[in-house]
Amino acid sequence: MNILEQVLLQIQKESECPIATCYQNQARVRSMSLLKFENKLYIVTGKQSSKYKELLENDSFELYLTFEEDLPFWYIRIRGHAIFMNDQTLKHRIYSEFAWIKEYWDNEENPLFTVIECQPTAIEYMKKGSMESEIYEM
Repeated sequence: MNILEQVLLQIQKESECPIATCYQNQARVRSMSLLKFENKLYIVTGKQSSKYKELLENDSFELYLTFEEDLPFWYIRIRGHAIFMNDQTLKHRIYSEFAWIKEYWDNEENPLFTVIECQPTAIEYMKKGSMESEIYEM
């Protein structure tokens, strides 16, 4: 099992986590719902949002997930590139799978509704019970 598969096993179907972007040489961080769907990671957003515009200008991001159910806490950091998905079938399946999305967009064909794949380029993983993290380049 490769590191990405190991990490995906740790991430829930839906996780709240900070996502960092970069805009005009300035870091920006906000909380997002990270979606695990068919062994890939996605976020959804509107085309009018600042994060959409930031990722268009610079597709680099970093996600930070912490796990605190057992002490000491452990974490996963994922660096990567945003891939803007235009596949209507995928948009429909994600829209149907995550009920809360319907609170923001009336349907998956709404032109503002955007699905972004979070394609990892590196993973920093501090495993449960460890005091040291390891970095894996993809």
